[in-house]
Amino acid sequence: MRTNTSFQASKLSDSGIPASVMNALLSVRKEWEVTGQTSLLHCECPVGLLLFDIVTKLDISAEEQRYLLGSVLFDEVTEFLQK
Repeated sequence: MRTNTSFQASKLSDSGIPASVMNALLSVRKEWEVTGQTSLLHCECPVGLLLFDIVTKLDISAEEQRYLLGSVLFDEVTEFLQK
């Protein structure tokens, strides 16, 4: 598995992207990299879980998550994670 470590958040500090967004996306990428044995470009993943990971890492409230993900996906992911 290849890991892209060539970019560091500190190098992008003047990009205009809030640090919290950068840290959330870096965290999600790192978590998904360890789930597969191939590049993230070629791996299969449940998109609903990926989206949920992103909104969770961004500390978006449950009400806003429901709006962003849609009620059906929010309920499906919530139920799946409770099992």
